[in-house]
Amino acid sequence: MKLKLILFSALCAVSLAACQNLPIPSAGQESSSASSEAEQSSAAQKEEKTSSADSQAETSDETNTSVDTAPTVVDFQNILDLMGKKDAEVVSVLGEGDPVENDDSTILNREYTLSLFDEDATVIMHFNLYHEGSDELEQCTINLSKKELEDYEKILEDILGKPTETYEKSYFFADETSDIVLANPYDDEPYIEITLKDLVTE
Repeated sequence: MKLKLILFSALCAVSLAACQNLPIPSAGQESSSASSEAEQSSAAQKEEKTSSADSQAETSDETNTSVDTAPTVVDFQNILDLMGKKDAEVVSVLGEGDPVENDDSTILNREYTLSLFDEDATVIMHFNLYHEGSDELEQCTINLSKKELEDYEKILEDILGKPTETYEKSYFFADETSDIVLANPYDDEPYIEITLKDLVTE
């Protein structure tokens, strides 16, 4: 009987010792694990939001680029109406373009690509060409390429009437404020030059 009691006591002691050796997670460990999982989840959400924002920014940049590079559509009368106007007014209609300044930060000209006469024409607006400090659009040069000189002459005739003078490969027109020359002296690319009247003699 004593032997059974001793064996039973020994078995209980071994079982108790085994139970005591099992790791029991503390409250701090549980909190740390939960905190780690929450941090990982938060980091994943932030990364997803950043990726989405970057994607939207790239799409926005692509959209803005396509808008910025599209030539401004104008007609010839729009340009005639700008002659004699201040630089700020030209910018309000056509945008900044590609400006050229002198050492005193005076605007000398602005270059644009404009949709004109059903083609993309290079248009150079000249400021302070004859009257320094006036900041007025005094001359405009339109470089063309798609049509024959006579085709452009017909277009201008519809707008301005018959030429006041024709000389070799040049046609001269006039409106109330400007003198207009259509020419192609070298048989390469026609151009139109618009100049405010009486600028040189003033």
